[in-house]
This record gives sequence, C-alpha cells and structure tokens, in this order.
Amino acid sequence: MVRRIPDYYEFCEVALHHAARWSLSYEHGATAPYTAQNKANPDIVLAASRVDVLDQALIAFTPPARVRPYLPEEQRARACEQQLLAAVLREVA
Repeated sequence: MVRRIPDYYEFCEVALHHAARWSLSYEHGATAPYTAQNKANPDIVLAASRVDVLDQALIAFTPPARVRPYLPEEQRARACEQQLLAAVLREVA
C-alpha cells in the first residue's frame, strides 16, 4: 500500500513558500509528522501535527542571524588603515 502525505498539495505550497530557508518533510506515524529544518542552521527543527500550523509557525519564527565570515574584507581594511597611519606618522616625523 502506498502511503501518501495528507493535504499533499497544501504541503507542496507551504514547502515552496518557505524553500529559501527551510527544508520540509513528512514522517508517517509521528505525532507531529510535518517538520521543517532550517537550511542555515540544521539544528533548528520545527514540527507540527498539521501543515497549516507548520506554515504559521514558519511565518512567525525568525531564526537567529547567521554570522558570515568576512575576513578578507577585514584584512584589506586593516592594511589600508595601517598604510594611512604610516603616512601620517611620516608627515609628523
């Protein structure tokens, strides 16, 4: 027997709506079968018993900001600042 996701079309709409930040899945037999895992932080998982409830939770929930490393930019800015300081010191000396 083929097991189907209840409210499949609604599930697909919700999955497409939140596809940029969340991966949605369905687990047959679970108390809260509709789940969403955050793509930036896979440790964040939301689950619900109904797809419309999961949709509302995803709309309301704002995951913490993801810190992106910008080390090359920081190094470039630091090198520029050091050059400017060296130039100032040469003028003063």
